[in-house]
Amino acid sequence: MRVSHFAFLVAAAAVPVVDGCLCVPIAEGEGEGEGEGEGEGEGEGEGDNCVLAGAIDSDRTLSAACSPYEVDNADVSVTNGAALTIEPGVELRFDAGHWFELQDGTLIADGTSDAPIVFTSTDSAAAAGSWLGLVLRQDTRTGTILRHAVIRGAGEDAYGQDAALEIEVQQGGRVTLEDLSVERSATAGLALTMAAPFTFASFARVAISDAPVGLRVNATALGAITEELTFTNVDDNELIGDAVETDSTLVFQPLPWRVLGSTTVGSAAGCTLTIEPGSVLRFDTGEWLEVGGGGNPGTLIASGSATDPIVFEGVHGADGQAGDWLGVVLRDDVRTDTVISHALLQHGGQDAYGVRGCLHIATSSIGRVGVRDTAFNECGQAGVAATEDGFEFATFFANNSFTSMPAGVDLPPTAVGQVSATQSYTGVAENVIRGSVLDRPVTWLAQPIPYRVVGSLEVNGASNPVLSLQGGITLRFAGGEWLEIGGGGEPGGLAVLGMASAPVTFESAELGAAAGSWLGLYFRPDTLSNTSLNYAVVRHGGEGGFGTHGGVTLDHVGTAVSITNSSFESNALNDIWVSCESTPTLSGNTTPAGVLNDGPC
Repeated sequence: MRVSHFAFLVAAAAVPVVDGCLCVPIAEGEGEGEGEGEGEGEGEGEGDNCVLAGAIDSDRTLSAACSPYEVDNADVSVTNGAALTIEPGVELRFDAGHWFELQDGTLIADGTSDAPIVFTSTDSAAAAGSWLGLVLRQDTRTGTILRHAVIRGAGEDAYGQDAALEIEVQQGGRVTLEDLSVERSATAGLALTMAAPFTFASFARVAISDAPVGLRVNATALGAITEELTFTNVDDNELIGDAVETDSTLVFQPLPWRVLGSTTVGSAAGCTLTIEPGSVLRFDTGEWLEVGGGGNPGTLIASGSATDPIVFEGVHGADGQAGDWLGVVLRDDVRTDTVISHALLQHGGQDAYGVRGCLHIATSSIGRVGVRDTAFNECGQAGVAATEDGFEFATFFANNSFTSMPAGVDLPPTAVGQVSATQSYTGVAENVIRGSVLDRPVTWLAQPIPYRVVGSLEVNGASNPVLSLQGGITLRFAGGEWLEIGGGGEPGGLAVLGMASAPVTFESAELGAAAGSWLGLYFRPDTLSNTSLNYAVVRHGGEGGFGTHGGVTLDHVGTAVSITNSSFESNALNDIWVSCESTPTLSGNTTPAGVLNDGPC
């Protein structure tokens, strides 16, 4: 912002007083004066106006009787704690390069519907950008009012002016904006630029027309906009990326928000950002919405509706492409009750800063995040990715759709248990499970696309975990990887709950896979009793190494394992290898590569 420049008031001795105001005749041509000599006299010329300029440092009233006021090649600045009252019907006209500045004082511009107060240009056309506008500085006093007022033709792009009306006040409750109309601004209509949780004393019925930007709001002051505005011929709003540190609501606006810089949600005391249905947020490349980062707890409530979803997307809107922006990122201090529902996340998942999807979850917490009825469209990498072992969704991850992306979900084993069977996929090849140790009971439900397991998956832990697999699910493994049950002195179990019409499939992730493309299923001596494979398909296993001997290796499991009604295809070495001290139940299986019993120990 520029430093205010002052053109001090016209000396009272040189200016006539009319109805208590300092005025001079402003004629379209030369006035017909009654004074002596060749100069202009004090007589009335055509179109008398009152001249107003400089610092107002004591209480003053601008009366309708003296309107219009001509701000002649100068600024008007209210200082020294003064109160400037402007009567209904007053019009103030400003030259190019000049503004009205409330520096340290109170502005009471309280018009009426029949007699609004007008701030406009000396240019009769009042074209957009023909003067700077109004600025309310940090020391604006309580009781400032702009009601039934019009700001016309402002927003000149000079001296850092951000809007026709720019508010830099940090303290809440000082400013009332009601029944305000901003017309023909060359920049934004209204800007709240300070990184502080500013709030209005009252905010209602604000209209902005014929401007490139409607609202320009720092994210920290987001809660100040408490109702929907009226926009006519305005492209979008702008959200200046910053920290949301108090409970705030992004009220629905009929225009999208372009987010200028990454925005974070969280504070030492914790805070919540609520986004209303129908809101649209558009992010630049390299930017995100981050919740609960840096040790600052935060909650995101983005609950749209079936008819008014909340949209998170790149700056190109529907014309964007995968990876246009980073995504919504939930960090370790994301709080319980964070929810995304009836939303659309598209074109996120830019491959940078460790982000792996449109929704990237980087916490090991349990039950803090729910996602339902949400569409993920053209995401780079994945629609939803969670990176930390142990993470679990809240009680729901349901009714989501995934369209045109490499992977639908990319999750640790614990989180897969909350992925319901109600997801839908179009143009998505697979889901991803990040292999690790599964140390708690979990059930994985079938999806219409396979899960690719990245890294070996181990099931063991002090809580006697059992991995249950619903019929119809397909797990694919890379070379050198396996599914290991029990191990390291920790018990674990597997329950394959296939059906004749919907078997559970274990196979290689390689295209055109051959026998021995992955290690296979390995059951350790710590395998829990009642471990079972029923209606399973095991193919391409038996890669040599790590003690594996076929598609399934049973290593000193006693009677813990039963394998029934299962099909073995294209396995190397053996379909089933049975060590000494292993007496599994085997029935109804198809084993072209055979079952090898290793004999007595």
